Amino acid sequence: MCKPIIVFILFILIILNKGNGQITGNDSARFSVNIQNTTKLNSDTLKIQTLPEISYQSWYNEKSMPWIVALLISIFTIIVNIYISKSNLKSSSLNLERQINTSTSIANSQIIANKEITLKQFNAKLNTENRQSWLSDVRDSLSDLITHVKALNIEFQEERNDIERTKNIHDKVTYNHVKILLLLSPDKEHHKIFLQAMSKLMTTLDNHLLTNHAKEKGLPFTDYKNTELMHEMQDFIDKGRNLLYIEWNKIQKLL
Repeated sequence: MCKPIIVFILFILIILNKGNGQITGNDSARFSVNIQNTTKLNSDTLKIQTLPEISYQSWYNEKSMPWIVALLISIFTIIVNIYISKSNLKSSSLNLERQINTSTSIANSQIIANKEITLKQFNAKLNTENRQSWLSDVRDSLSDLITHVKALNIEFQEERNDIERTKNIHDKVTYNHVKILLLLSPDKEHHKIFLQAMSKLMTTLDNHLLTNHAKEKGLPFTDYKNTELMHEMQDFIDKGRNLLYIEWNKIQKLL
């Protein structure tokens, strides 16, 4: 910004210095001629006219000089204002562009961050809902299985049991048993412990079923192991409760 102003000032000073050596006339400098002697020619005498004295007057002493200075100052002011305006406009444009780029970058970062957070929240919610649904299926299947195992064992104790009712109860036991096997994984330790307890219970129940068939057909049969069955049912409930508790804690950690 300072360089053009310095050049302009130097230009004005050069013009002023050149003006000091110019002769003033009607339009730029004036001079007055004082004739001391006039040349007279006679037949025998020749007088040489003396040179006129020329008075110099600096052009900047003109009465119109203030107007010239005012005009130069006005032009200089206009040029400076134009330059300053352009500089400010350019600076403002750069600042505005910088602010827009910064705002855009921040907005993009926030969008990406919000997208990632939303996606994580959605996945966490989806996983939580799926695990809750899965856990509900496991709990319902455990409850149905132990309920029908107890009902089926009572049915076996009857002197004459209803074959159709016994069959329906046994079908429900089988259905829930298979469903639990599909819902759980023996690769997980707490699943494996529960599945072992369920396997013992189902083995004892199958022996009771065989005893019931032999009794109905009048064949030799062994006594029902009701005490053993009751212990295994309680172990089934305890291991199932522990399984549900572990899985429920996993869900809580996702929330």
